[in-house]
Formats: sequence, C-alpha cells, structure tokens
Amino acid sequence: MSAPPPELETPMASRLRSLRESRPPESFQEPAPIPEFNQPFDVPKPTLWERIKRFFGGQ
Repeated sequence: MSAPPPELETPMASRLRSLRESRPPESFQEPAPIPEFNQPFDVPKPTLWERIKRFFGGQ
C-alpha cells in the first residue's frame, strides 16, 4: 500500500504518517509522551522541576 502523493494529503495526515514512519515499531502500543509537557506535575523531570521552583521563587 503506497501513501497518497503529498499534495493530496492533509497536513495532519502527512504529519501522522511521518511520525509513524520515524517511530520504531515497538513503541506502537503506546504513543511516546512528550517528556516536558505530558509529565504529571507531581513527578516532573528534575531539571523541569528545578526550573518551575526557580520560576516561583522556591529554593
């Protein structure tokens, strides 16, 4: 099955297709989260947490 030519694809469809093609097969079960943004706020990455605390004036 070949993909439609780019001009027939919606921007979203082409974006999804490029994501699908760039993603390794084993991560298909679960979409990879965007670490910075999808991270729950109670367990952020240390660097992000540091930035948030600094922003709010914590030590």
